[in-house]
Amino acid sequence: MVMKFSHDNLCKIILSYESDVRSSLLPEEFESFLIYWKNCVSRKSLSLIIVNLDYKSLDKNVENTKLIDKYIKLGVIKKFKVTNFEDAEFSHNYYNEVQQILCR
Repeated sequence: MVMKFSHDNLCKIILSYESDVRSSLLPEEFESFLIYWKNCVSRKSLSLIIVNLDYKSLDKNVENTKLIDKYIKLGVIKKFKVTNFEDAEFSHNYYNEVQQILCR
């Protein structure tokens, strides 16, 4: 759904895992997304940021971390970071970006 309706300039995805949410992104779903991204000629390399607040976040699944490594090597993912809201740099940038989007 993200790919189907996203703007061509989309190049950063932030996944935030909240403690009360109990679903996880399956490796098959994640790779399907990455393959689609790779095959879109007009897409820029992806910045993938995981806000880790829970043990079920994307980076905790071994298969997903292998996929992240694979797609970094292929150039699909250019930047990958696992962070949390205590990371001052992330929090500052995140809230500034949200503010810019809301003010458009």
